[in-house]
Amino acid sequence: MSCIELWGKRIDIAGSCERNQIQRMSEVTLNIDGMHCGACVKRVTQALQHIPGAEVLEVRIGAARVKTQNPALAVAALAKAGYTARQETRETS
Repeated sequence: MSCIELWGKRIDIAGSCERNQIQRMSEVTLNIDGMHCGACVKRVTQALQHIPGAEVLEVRIGAARVKTQNPALAVAALAKAGYTARQETRETS
């Protein structure tokens, strides 16, 4: 990946930005099991901050909101930190 789109602007990471290489950021809410205290919130925040290209919007006990290109990376980072996370799904009617 050499291109990302952030706030409507293309950002060239590796030298050549072509339109089909752009990956859009999307906001996801993750439900996180195993968070019980402020130290957990700090640990989850730190894990999410290490994801390249991710923006941590909010972390509270039991959940986090993240802007990322790949939600699976956020789930994997949290698993590495010792937490089970799953992307919240919203039902539409």
